[in-house]
Amino acid sequence: MPAPDDLAELREIAAMELQRLEKDAGRPDWERRELLADLASRLGTLVASRQGPAYEPLRRLVEELTAGGDADQLWARAQQVLREFGEVKRDRRRSFWR
Repeated sequence: MPAPDDLAELREIAAMELQRLEKDAGRPDWERRELLADLASRLGTLVASRQGPAYEPLRRLVEELTAGGDADQLWARAQQVLREFGEVKRDRRRSFWR
């Protein structure tokens, strides 16, 4: 199981990467492909040494981006995965005491 701080830090990074994608959404197709390749490289490095199912969404995204395909679809997929991964999951035990 991942250390909470490690996972929280990676969620923050995912949120930053999502902001980058949103900021660069209007760039030309070729430029967005380069940005997606850079994203795949950064994420691949971040998850390479991490174990566990919590990191699987990012691993799968790296594989998808590396495989290539339609830039618009990959862009949308990257935004979706980063958004979902970056969301802070609420701890059920805490909600019991509220």
